[in-house]
Amino acid sequence: MKRWIALLLVAGCESSTITIEGLRVLPEPPPDGTPDGIVFHPDLGCMQTEICDERDNDCDLEIDEDFDLSSDANNCGECGNVCPAFTNAFPKCEGGACVLGDCFTLNGCTNLDRIDSNGCEYCCLVSNAGVEDCDGIDNNCDGQTDEPYDLMGDENNCGTCGTVCERTCTDQVECIGGLCVVQGCLLGCFDCNDLDDDGCEYQCVPTSATELCNDIDDNCDCQADEGIPSGGPCCTNPPPNGCQGQCTEGTYECFNGNVVCMGGQGPIGEQCNTLDDDCDGLTDEDFDFDSSPATCGGCTACDLPYAYEGCQMGTCTVQGCEPGHINLDGSLTDPDGCEYACSVSGTEICDGLDNDCDGLTDTDDPGMAPLAGNPCLFTGPCAGATAQCTGGSWCCQYGIGVELAGPCTVAVQEALCDGLDGNCDGDTDESYPVGDVCTGGTDVGACADTGVFVCDTTTSVMCDITNPGSAPTHELCNNVDDDCDGLTDESSDGPATCGGTCQGVSENLSLITFTTPDFYIYTYEASRPDATDTSVGTITFRSCSNTDVLPWAPVTWYDADAACAAAGMRLCGDTEWQDACEGSGNRTYPYGNTYGASTCNGTDYDPLADAVVPTGTLSGCVSQDGAYDMSGNVKEWTSDQVLPGPPPAYEIRGGAYDNIAEGLTCQFDFVVDEADGLNPNRGFRCCCAVGEPGCPP
Repeated sequence: MKRWIALLLVAGCESSTITIEGLRVLPEPPPDGTPDGIVFHPDLGCMQTEICDERDNDCDLEIDEDFDLSSDANNCGECGNVCPAFTNAFPKCEGGACVLGDCFTLNGCTNLDRIDSNGCEYCCLVSNAGVEDCDGIDNNCDGQTDEPYDLMGDENNCGTCGTVCERTCTDQVECIGGLCVVQGCLLGCFDCNDLDDDGCEYQCVPTSATELCNDIDDNCDCQADEGIPSGGPCCTNPPPNGCQGQCTEGTYECFNGNVVCMGGQGPIGEQCNTLDDDCDGLTDEDFDFDSSPATCGGCTACDLPYAYEGCQMGTCTVQGCEPGHINLDGSLTDPDGCEYACSVSGTEICDGLDNDCDGLTDTDDPGMAPLAGNPCLFTGPCAGATAQCTGGSWCCQYGIGVELAGPCTVAVQEALCDGLDGNCDGDTDESYPVGDVCTGGTDVGACADTGVFVCDTTTSVMCDITNPGSAPTHELCNNVDDDCDGLTDESSDGPATCGGTCQGVSENLSLITFTTPDFYIYTYEASRPDATDTSVGTITFRSCSNTDVLPWAPVTWYDADAACAAAGMRLCGDTEWQDACEGSGNRTYPYGNTYGASTCNGTDYDPLADAVVPTGTLSGCVSQDGAYDMSGNVKEWTSDQVLPGPPPAYEIRGGAYDNIAEGLTCQFDFVVDEADGLNPNRGFRCCCAVGEPGCPP
């Protein structure tokens, strides 16, 4: 909304419309009436409340006439200049300048320092009726505390209020510098420690000007028995022995109130050291040099190796031996003690040990026990063997023809390849692979010569070729190196070993030509390279398309996919699989449109067995393009993913030995499973499109 102001024209001004800072000022009211908020005066033309903005708001030819800029704290000196607050005080405007106003009296605050800039800085509430007391409080609020009191010299308030200078045994205590200082002691009291806090702490009545040896402070100088001179020489060992032997003289001194002999050496217990330690005129008189092992013949203890010592007539003797040692020489005084390390285990036997600890071992000991029985062999060339204790064990002495493991043995071994029973066990040359199948020459695979090992010399064998190797042929997927190139069941061409006509595995594939592009599919369900008609095999590095073998089942999708890739192909797509099964005639079953209960291996083929049969067994279960067992036997993984997983799920086609007719059609596609699923009725077959790398043309 626009604001309109009507202005009375003064003399000399023309009647016109003037715009001032966005406000329209008219010489007379607008013809369409007075806008909201405007009242026209018959003389001035308008009337409006005056505000402090250095303008004539109410058109009375006066500016800011309603405001006192000299005393208004909100417009002090100029419009809008608000006086700032002071500490503990109200602000005030005087002569157009902001100054300190009244203090907050409720809090007892005053401008004690008479400086306006920091406000009423001192707040204090009067206490004790305004009379200053020695209590650490400003009772009269004059900015001073305890000012009538001299804490540095007042004996009743020395240093702090209420601290009275009173000390033990003295009436002469003064407050000096805020500390109670003892100036003198009462009669019979003394300040021995020179500390003012405990006053004259020592009480004493003098009994003598000269100190006596009586454990009393006779002269009250805070010490007892001090300054007493030492007496003459003395001996701490009383008569009649006195100072002899190791005892020496001392001097008489005052000690604990008694004159005693101090210093010198007194008697001690007698030691075994050829000295008179107890000062009785005798040396080592308390020790037994004749029968004590600790001092046998002198002050040195007996120390016979591994022996329990005794003492006879001052000579160390063997009283017994420590475990594991023998006094073999029998001497009781020999310094070698129990010199023979041995533990008795029983009667001497042939084991290389001194069992009875008599110093003799095995055959050197006439008491050695004879051999109980004979451990030697007596069959064949070992007949007539005898046992002999040699080197700590019983050895068999065999005759000629026995092959030994060493110069002394009980058991013998076959050591020579010589057609003889060298270890007397009834077998000949069993330590050598005589008769085992071997290969000879440099050829490999099916081309290698084979034979059996025969003895070559007395210590080695050679391969006696009995079956020469065959000529290289085209590689088959059978775990045999048929083309003799050092590779087995290779999916791509290997070295040219037969004129270039037998490179790579010759797969059993069926060509599907009515589709675009043409593609190949395994003629038979995938099998392992070493599968037979009774075994699924164990080799898993690739898959094969072979007839009359058990298909590869169970198998996960992952393993099936890898096996096809190793064969240079891939898992069949869902559409490829169905095209190969239906043929160009879109058959319901691979063999036709009418179900044959015994044509393929479904549950109707052998209801009691419900088992897998070798590939290609049912000659009628073949598609238009020559692929066998696409209906029944085992279901087959495809490469079509139907669920993302993890793990992902894939389409499965073809039905199996345990499915009814409806599940054996070429079109039945309701079976899916996760890629890591295993089922004994599930296998696979491989495909490749013409033109794909590795695929036949």
